[in-house]
Amino acid sequence: MKTNYHSHIALCKHAEGTIEEHILKAIELNYEIFGISDHAPLITIDNIPKEATYLHRMKTTELTPYIEELNRCKEKYKKDIKILIGLETEYFKTHDTYFKRLGQKVDYLVLGNHDYSLHGKPYSSFQVEDDEQAIRYGENAVDGMKTGYYSFMSHPDLFLYRFAWGKVAEKIAHTISEASVKYNVPLEFNANGVRRGTIETKQGTRFIYPRKEFWDIVKTYNCKVIVNSDAHYFTEHDDEAYHLTHKLAKEWGLNVIEVL
Repeated sequence: MKTNYHSHIALCKHAEGTIEEHILKAIELNYEIFGISDHAPLITIDNIPKEATYLHRMKTTELTPYIEELNRCKEKYKKDIKILIGLETEYFKTHDTYFKRLGQKVDYLVLGNHDYSLHGKPYSSFQVEDDEQAIRYGENAVDGMKTGYYSFMSHPDLFLYRFAWGKVAEKIAHTISEASVKYNVPLEFNANGVRRGTIETKQGTRFIYPRKEFWDIVKTYNCKVIVNSDAHYFTEHDDEAYHLTHKLAKEWGLNVIEVL
């Protein structure tokens, strides 16, 4: 079964195309289940998140039209494909009520742990630089998963974008894996990480993410794993990275599920 629960449109300001254009591409490629989960609008509470985050999100005024258009397409193309309405969003305890309300408006929420708060200040998961920040990334992932709001966690190894693999990173992998099983939140094996290319590490040449060291630990917990494209462009619904990511998930022995 060909499915994808993680895709974006131009509304997030760093992707291309309309909802309908992406759906038509998915139909062309014989997807059976296709979820659009663009970045949810955010609001500021206690100076969280940082202003830069808003550069890559839809506006609050764009949420209702987004949902309405997806519902229109759901009906229009129901004989061709199953369409799901999603939103990818961070989790901050300060915003708990807001995220709960967002989840009630759509079919599913994705826990995209791009940003987190530490000592009342916002930090980017792409720029984790020390142990304290990395540990807080893992704690925040658990905080989100335990709410029950999220259908899966996208790119859970994102903190390794800059942070080196070692004992702390290993501990975080265990923390996230344990929470995934405890709260029944699948972890996403993300093709967009493959698109970002490789880096040289002490362990050799590795993808920035998905990182095999991380996923070797996930495998020991038999966590449910969903493979998604994280497509931002039409070509990414069926590109080389998409196919390689599916291949790697099998080669690395992960417990892959196709349907949430």
